[in-house]
Amino acid sequence: MLALTLERLMINKSFSILGDKPTNEERRTYEAFETDNLMAKTIMSAFMKDDLIKVFEDSSIAKEMFDFISSKYNTTTTMHIQLLLEQYNSYKMNEPAKMVDHVIKMLVMAKDLAVVGNVISDNMLISTILNSLPHSWEMAVTTLSLQFNTLTLEKLLLQLAIQQEHLAKRKDVELMTVHDKFASSHILVIPKQFKKKNDGKFKDNL
Repeated sequence: MLALTLERLMINKSFSILGDKPTNEERRTYEAFETDNLMAKTIMSAFMKDDLIKVFEDSSIAKEMFDFISSKYNTTTTMHIQLLLEQYNSYKMNEPAKMVDHVIKMLVMAKDLAVVGNVISDNMLISTILNSLPHSWEMAVTTLSLQFNTLTLEKLLLQLAIQQEHLAKRKDVELMTVHDKFASSHILVIPKQFKKKNDGKFKDNL
């Protein structure tokens, strides 16, 4: 729909029928409709995979094609809403992921829910984000939870980004420490050489 709107194509236009003796105005209207109709169908097909094009290409009118697509992929069905809620509530951050990317992903999911009528409040979103963090963030979550009443989404994102930077630096220091200990434990030690007693049977090697 966004692509069609950008091209100023109104797919809700009624189908124009050209009579036996059309006037110049009727002919221009018909030709304009045919051009817009073909353009709209082409744009919708461009967003589909090849196998889906075969399913929807039989619709001769763009409005029928759009309605057919909507009936198959309606995002306001109860099942779709439940799937969005399940994805949102169970979403967890993977340890290597960047905090900014993780929070933005959850904001997008909240936006998707709002579009279908399930608005997530900022407080609920903050709480869900904190609960989505891995176990290694337990101390940070506890600290931020104490600030819950004054915490905003902007402050939360900033605090989490700073905390991730601190955790990364701490891990680098720990890795360097372990590396130094490992290196120091493998210092080559040259054993002392002891002279053998010479009882006269062997001569010293020169």
